[in-house]
Amino acid sequence: MTRSSPHAILPKHHSRDSVPPETVISDLSRWGDDRWYFENPTPGGYRASASVLWAFSLTAPRRVGNWRKEQQGEKFTDPTHAELLDSMRRLFWSLLTDNRVGKNMKPLTVAILGPGMVALVRWMVRNELTKISDLTPDACTVFMADLAADATRILDEDEQDQSGEDEEPEDTSASSDPDDEDPGKPMRRADGTSYNFAYNALSVVTYLFQQRDMFREAGIEPPAVPPLGNRSTSAAAAEIMERASVMVRPIPKEIAVKVMSTAVRFLQEPAEDIIRLQDLYLAARGWVSENGLPVSKQDSPEAVKVLRAFRFSQCVGEATPWRAPLIGKEERHGGRRAGRDLLRATPSQILPQLIDDVIGAAGIVIQGMSGVRISEVLGIEVDPDHPGPWPSYIDVRISATGVNEIFYLKSKVFKSTDSNRETEWLIGSRTLGSQVVPPIVHALRVIERLLAPWRQHSRCRQLFLTVKASRGLFSTPEAVRGLTGGMLLKAQRVFTAMYVKFDWKALPDTPLHQRLRLHGAWGLKSHQWRSTFAQFLYATDATSLSLLSDHFKHMNSAFTEQRYVGGNPSFLDYFKQARYSMTINTLREVASGHRPAVGGFAKLVQEHAASLISRDAATDPSVTSERLERLILDHDLRLWFFGHGKCGGAFRPLDALCHQETEPPAASRIGRDWEPNWARRRLSVCMRCSNWMVDPEHESSWQQTLSEATEKRAAHLGVSPPGVIEQLDHKIRQAQGILQVLESRGAVQRSADET
Repeated sequence: MTRSSPHAILPKHHSRDSVPPETVISDLSRWGDDRWYFENPTPGGYRASASVLWAFSLTAPRRVGNWRKEQQGEKFTDPTHAELLDSMRRLFWSLLTDNRVGKNMKPLTVAILGPGMVALVRWMVRNELTKISDLTPDACTVFMADLAADATRILDEDEQDQSGEDEEPEDTSASSDPDDEDPGKPMRRADGTSYNFAYNALSVVTYLFQQRDMFREAGIEPPAVPPLGNRSTSAAAAEIMERASVMVRPIPKEIAVKVMSTAVRFLQEPAEDIIRLQDLYLAARGWVSENGLPVSKQDSPEAVKVLRAFRFSQCVGEATPWRAPLIGKEERHGGRRAGRDLLRATPSQILPQLIDDVIGAAGIVIQGMSGVRISEVLGIEVDPDHPGPWPSYIDVRISATGVNEIFYLKSKVFKSTDSNRETEWLIGSRTLGSQVVPPIVHALRVIERLLAPWRQHSRCRQLFLTVKASRGLFSTPEAVRGLTGGMLLKAQRVFTAMYVKFDWKALPDTPLHQRLRLHGAWGLKSHQWRSTFAQFLYATDATSLSLLSDHFKHMNSAFTEQRYVGGNPSFLDYFKQARYSMTINTLREVASGHRPAVGGFAKLVQEHAASLISRDAATDPSVTSERLERLILDHDLRLWFFGHGKCGGAFRPLDALCHQETEPPAASRIGRDWEPNWARRRLSVCMRCSNWMVDPEHESSWQQTLSEATEKRAAHLGVSPPGVIEQLDHKIRQAQGILQVLESRGAVQRSADET
């Protein structure tokens, strides 16, 4: 049994004032070695899997094709970093031999922390933090943000690889034997994008504080307070990955406007031409019946003549047709590598590409002007037997004022829900009696008409279909199927490359423009339209946070703020103002009695109503707003908005139930810096907290809770244990109680208003 075996009694080298380099770590390693090797008790395991590398490069690997190659240069074992290196070695050895918060770790467990330690050390050196005591909560906030940014960047690189867009050949010189691993040789791309990677990096930070007594005994100053603040390691890692997975930068305004306006124009005369050309071509090909199903005939000379004879229209304001006739072969995008390669296409091959161009333009208009996810676009279904002037997936209603017609898109939400939930999105409006069709509605109807022949013959209900074969259009209905997200993204990129004239290389070298500057149209991501839509809306109306959250089908406004608009520093003022405005409006209406509310925080507001409401408020409501604005702005206070209620923890941080028994106490973080403890925050905790408040804005959430709990109770009754039924009964009573109180207080207020 070697000395590194988990069952051996290992000496506590970390407690010595100084540890000689020749101190034995295992049969294979000494304290001063460039790499520590422990015994690997797993049969068949590689020696390197139970090791910790110390002599790593302090420069992050550079990309070489699909590989990441370690840079030569300064290493962690260089004398300049001796103090930080000694602290890290003591930490890792103490986790094996003297863990102060649990059982001593096994060598494999300690080795797993190695990549996280590398990420932390590189970041510390880059930011000139030379001691572990430099890891303050503020520093770790920056570290978490940088981890999220790095993960986002790697995800971007991965997407380019998966699309075949990487221009550099794969480097095949990497060693396949981990025992022969050399930090100077090329290695596979470091993960950096997984929850485990973030968790391990943050675990090293956490252990540096948890082992603080060990460090003090060795004469080393540890972090003074928990570097992650009130967050648990798992919650902080989840936060990083959540940021990275959706931290999608918006498309720069100058590009977004040009792409969307080009797409809107393309869905006019060009799209009508393509629909007519397709109908003429299919009619010339003809249809035959096989096994009771219509099958389009293969290409024929007559069909090709139709393509060559067709003349395209002139767009409004243009003197020439929008494109040349399909006479012979021509080069265009749409080939392999996500459409980036140029095709040498015949007229029969160009027609399917033109159909894809219409699909790409429609996808841009729908996503860019509504912010819906690509899955929600592709989830739209057509009911061919639906009566009425509008398709089955569009609902038109008269506004409350009777002045406007409001258009809603009906589809399914596939994210943030256990099932594919039917829902709707506002997509446009027009004055009652007007014949103007909103752009999104027009785009949807163009796609339905374009793909109607294929939908009819294939009996496929999806609005968006793929009808393109390798050498033209499909001939059999079995081949027609619903479009995939990758296909729609490709169509959007090809459309942009073909029709949007833009000097991508002239874009500024900023993080917002960098991806597009490097890849042009192939740098566009479909989810960027969602973030772009959010930020356009904020630029127009900074108080629309809750409306946008509802439109995006998010569980709360905080998610919308942090994920879709918060990534753009230029919109921070909009955010702040939006939250301020929502807070001021809520407090004013609750304090004046115009908004019924229940909960501990509602009582607090009502108790202090006299100090918030001026005698002049009845005749001049602005007086109340001014007084509240001074209170909120002077103390930088804001409410947190959730689906089932509002949190006023920033006003009374010591009473926040989710922060009790945490270190440091919640009182140390107030105002703008205060936020709920995401690791402990649950609806059951919030409902017992004196900082919680529910008002009519949350009625729909509670009605949905009541409905779902009632359905689940019926399904579980007689099948599940009594405890499950009791929990559901409690949830039902809770929802009923909230709704009854809101209704009764609302009735009282309505009666008072009438009086």
